[in-house]
Amino acid sequence: SRGLGDVYKRQLLLFVFCFSLSAQDSLNTSVLFRYDDNSVASTGGISYNDVWGYVDGANEYAILGGADSIYVFDVTNPSNVVKVDADDAGGIYVWRDFKTYDHYMYAVADGGSHGLRVYDLDSLVSGKLHLVGAYTSDFIESHNIYIEEASATLYVAGTDAAAVREGLIVYDLSTEAKARNPEILHELRLDTLLNLPSLNTYVHDLYVRNDTVYCSHGYLGLYIYDFTVPTAPEFISSVSTNGYNHSSWLSDDGDYLFFAEEVPKGLPLSLIHI
Repeated sequence: SRGLGDVYKRQLLLFVFCFSLSAQDSLNTSVLFRYDDNSVASTGGISYNDVWGYVDGANEYAILGGADSIYVFDVTNPSNVVKVDADDAGGIYVWRDFKTYDHYMYAVADGGSHGLRVYDLDSLVSGKLHLVGAYTSDFIESHNIYIEEASATLYVAGTDAAAVREGLIVYDLSTEAKARNPEILHELRLDTLLNLPSLNTYVHDLYVRNDTVYCSHGYLGLYIYDFTVPTAPEFISSVSTNGYNHSSWLSDDGDYLFFAEEVPKGLPLSLIHI
């Protein structure tokens, strides 16, 4: 695996894009690098949005979402971080999201005409971010994506595609050709799966391990599905939460699921025993 987990195994690197740690001493942290370019684009006062990590075997990279671009930094030496390249993905948006699989990065944006953008990260060693393709036939906008590496599947959530606005699109990345140009395994509305068309099953974020998909459905709560057969998923269980269920992450042993609640109410972080 060459994803974010390997970064954490080798060192804990806090790459903060708010650029201010007023409680630095109490957090027992030290700022190793600060990227604060006041010339970059912003919208509503927001210049940056999401961050991810990638390891190519010898080098570690941080991937940062900007209002108008995707930035890649070489963080192999945290005391000497180097900006490798940036891709102007078109338009200015608050939300971008990206994940990596093998030597590829997949990126979406919740706005504009972004679609699914695929990058070959082997080009980073030469100082370039190589765009393989920008695919817009299945959707234009998406709020979030997740990649389950063991099954080589890519899940796209919160798209503008009317048929799956309240559901997911699942892609196959299992071969080199499919990794470069993902192939749809299935697309579905989750309210239809539940036979409850009145529910708002929009997926804000998701976490996937093996064939189990944990979907954050906002005010509806957290829902868990079995995607053993991607074309015929099954509902497992749901958890009512106190606010807008924002996102979740499973513990390494699979015993606990941590989830975050967004405004206006509820605890910022909760957990459930699986």
